[in-house]
Amino acid sequence: MSLKDAIKDTLSGLEDRAGINKFDVYVAETKEASDHPSDQMISEIQAAIQAELGDEERKWYFIQMAMSRYGISNTFLAEFIRAALAEPHKIENPRARYHAIRAMARASGTLLPSEVKDEDEIRSTVPSLWLELFLEAYRNGHPDTITEQIVKMVSGSSPQLSWKAIRSKLPEIRIAFDDTSEFRRQIKIISNAIHDVQGRQSLLDAAEKRVGGGLDRTYTIIGRKAKSRPFSIPEKLLKVDSSFSTKRVSPTGEIAIGVAA
Repeated sequence: MSLKDAIKDTLSGLEDRAGINKFDVYVAETKEASDHPSDQMISEIQAAIQAELGDEERKWYFIQMAMSRYGISNTFLAEFIRAALAEPHKIENPRARYHAIRAMARASGTLLPSEVKDEDEIRSTVPSLWLELFLEAYRNGHPDTITEQIVKMVSGSSPQLSWKAIRSKLPEIRIAFDDTSEFRRQIKIISNAIHDVQGRQSLLDAAEKRVGGGLDRTYTIIGRKAKSRPFSIPEKLLKVDSSFSTKRVSPTGEIAIGVAA
């Protein structure tokens, strides 16, 4: 049996009496086997990538899981997956592309902004997964860029991502901003973009617990601007001092000082 066969059997629903699938058994056994070197594992992963197994999403999920469990980091394999992602109509399912990008990042040891920013299908179909990739790709020194993207996704009365989705991503957001003070500053900007007042407060509550307090809890009222109004205060005598000067409030609200004749 190979990794490809194990994934194929698992996709078809084959399990043992204990409900354990073929994939779990195969990876566990080959991980411990002395006659199954890393080169062979990499070759089997390549074969699984090239195979047509019907369910692309789950196929790539298992490929990513196999790489994680084997602890594989290999530049050649990363390029192999990158080429598959770039091939037209090769990996069209957005969730399958998400898992493939995860696998590529696992193999290369990093995820670049250029490998995420143009994944429009993932962003429009499964925005929470796209944000997860975005946070990983931009986490090294791009706090304002991260905030700008999140604000776009949470703004308006019908946001692309709900405040609950952002709250669930706080661990990743915290890592992406790295510095605690930067996290406090940026999460305040993000919360101000949330239309739902209760959601805004809930997000700030969760963020404050994560960093042990220190968040500025004031916020901007979204979509409302203060209207300027002219003063209309009747003029009246305020005070007569010892030098017989007078102070009056003019109709514009200004204090007018005059000397008595």
